[in-house]
Amino acid sequence: VELERKTQDVNLSSKLNGEVYSMDLSISNLVLQPKQEEVLLTNYPNPWHEETKISFTAEKSGNGFLIFYDLNGRIEYKLKLSVEQGLNQYSFDRSVFGSTGVKTFKLFLEDQIHLGKMVLIE
Repeated sequence: VELERKTQDVNLSSKLNGEVYSMDLSISNLVLQPKQEEVLLTNYPNPWHEETKISFTAEKSGNGFLIFYDLNGRIEYKLKLSVEQGLNQYSFDRSVFGSTGVKTFKLFLEDQIHLGKMVLIE
């Protein structure tokens, strides 16, 4: 028996269901789900004046830290996070920062570190 092989592009942004057929023609169900990776989505708005939001996705629930630095590398603000699997969003107002200007931040999740930069204006 000769089998024809067909290929097709598939968008894996959501879960896929299907069937798998073995050589004895038994059928097994198959569920494919794309691996969700941790992604820092930066802050919005940027530059900002009164309030900004930092969004990111997490592969799994757990703890993390978000640390903000001034341009000299001094810590201006540190926040312990309780992270949920999927999309997370945190809001910050200007009162937690010592001054205006460029700020860098590090998001620590499990064994990954994500870096970002934002501008706080007058």
